[in-house]
Amino acid sequence: MAIETTQEYQIQETRLQEIKNTLEEMTKKEDIDLSKVVALREEARTLAKDLKTYLKITFDTKS
Repeated sequence: MAIETTQEYQIQETRLQEIKNTLEEMTKKEDIDLSKVVALREEARTLAKDLKTYLKITFDTKS
């Protein structure tokens, strides 16, 4: 998913933080659903790549 606006960037950045918090909470539990951990990790990886790409494009364009 390509991020094209600052608002989309903020939404995706917030989602990435939510995933981080969820994973932190999950590690405190004794029974961890590994399939959910893997799914969240993959989503986080995709979001991080998209956020990085948006920043790269934004700052390359403004230079």
